[in-house]
This record gives sequence, structure tokens and C-alpha cells, in this order.
Amino acid sequence: MSPTVQNAVRLFFKGKEIIVVGSVEDAVDEAVRLTKIAKNVRLVNHANMIDINSQTREQLEEEHVTLIEDFKGNEIKGKPPSKKLVLHHVSYSATKTLKADMVLVIAGVKPFVSVLRNAGIKTHRQGCIVVDEFGRTNVEGVFAAGGCASTVRDMIPACVGDGTSVATCARLYLAYRC
Repeated sequence: MSPTVQNAVRLFFKGKEIIVVGSVEDAVDEAVRLTKIAKNVRLVNHANMIDINSQTREQLEEEHVTLIEDFKGNEIKGKPPSKKLVLHHVSYSATKTLKADMVLVIAGVKPFVSVLRNAGIKTHRQGCIVVDEFGRTNVEGVFAAGGCASTVRDMIPACVGDGTSVATCARLYLAYRC
């Protein structure tokens, strides 16, 4: 990642309360990385799809990542900049609502289509997020870039460029809307 992209990422996540919802190991890695710049990071092991061993649990504890298991995130509510993630227990009918500045969905290669659609975000039949030229989705304040967006590119540098461009648009949105 270039220094410019790294600085944009730091600015975007600095001091924020973040919930990472994941179904792959990448979610654990992202949660740990975010602890360096975010105020608070919680990781929702979506429907216990990530096999978290004792070593990983220790790492999460050391990095002060709060691990939430036995729940799956089905709905994102709220207007930017604050968000609420509604969690449903995987075994019984309990629900829990978490508040955060940002909710990141890390789903790996396979798009996390059900959460996106439940949040009202338009996707293609293939599961890619529909965005405009600025990376904006149909939900105000929600942006997407790279491989998950409808402007899918085959090359990593193009996705990084998209990410940088969309991060700039999101930053300007936050600066003038919030």
C-alpha cells in the first residue's frame, strides 16, 4: 500500500469505534490492524464461520479486540456517521444492537450479499455492489470500491486506485455532511 493510501486509511479510521463483521480469517487480520488507529474495535465472528483457535484468541485479547461470537449481523441501521448493527443469535431468538462509527463487512472472496441487501444496498445478480463513478452506493454515506464494487477491475493496482479515489470522496462527504 502506498504512503498516500496509508495516510488516507489512517485519517478515515482514526479515533473511530469500528465493528468488523467477518466470515473469513481476513476479518481477524483487519480487526487487529485497525486497533493501531481506531478508538475501539469489535469483531463479530459471523455465525461462527471463522475457526478461532486459542492463539488467535490471545492475539485478539492482546490487541484489545472485543470478540463477539454466536451472533450474526443481519441488519445495519442508522444514518452516517453513526451506525447500529443488529445481531441475531445463531441458536435462539435473542437479538443485540451494537453502536459504532463504522461497520466493516469482511467476507473474503465471496460477497456478503445478504447483509448488504438487508441494509438496502443495491447489488448485481452476481453480488457486486452497484456504485456510481464516485464509489457511492444507493444508501447515503455508504461507499464501495475495488473487487466488491460494480466497477470490478482485474488488476490490484486498479483496485488500489479505486480505493484511494473512493476514500477521498468519502472523506469529502464526511467533512461537508457531518
